[in-house]
Amino acid sequence: MFSVRAQPYEVNPHRLQLSRAACSRLGEMGMLPPRYKLIAGEVLIKMSPKRLCILTLLEITDCLTRLFGQDYVQARMPIEVSVRDREFNDPEPDLAVLKSPCKSYRSVAPDPTEVRLVVEVSDETLRNDLTAKMYLYARAGIAIYWVVDVANKAYFCSFRFEGR
Repeated sequence: MFSVRAQPYEVNPHRLQLSRAACSRLGEMGMLPPRYKLIAGEVLIKMSPKRLCILTLLEITDCLTRLFGQDYVQARMPIEVSVRDREFNDPEPDLAVLKSPCKSYRSVAPDPTEVRLVVEVSDETLRNDLTAKMYLYARAGIAIYWVVDVANKAYFCSFRFEGR
């Protein structure tokens, strides 16, 4: 049995750690690219996904839509994390399955208690998805986290059971 355990993400002490507020101000001034993620205070520039990642994401979206319904599957939109992690994290997973319809979250991102499942489709982001994001989602109490490694044709699952 193979297991991946979420480890604390070590912030590089030689890097400036940015908050959501700082990123918002920098974005307003045009000093950040239009597409980025904020994870552990680090700005990660979103690259255009490769064809294999897009096709994999479409297949997973199709499966989850059939299982949970179209109204409950959110693609590439923010979700909240635990209160203690919010200042320096603003993740946008590739997919999230929500407990309420997506339109319920028009003005705010869903709270972690409203998220059933988070999926990241990885190519160049695999290391970050299996360290910083896995730890972040585990601390938020996200029950199920999948990482699909398209380059190696593998997947990783993290489950959090209540009361354990």
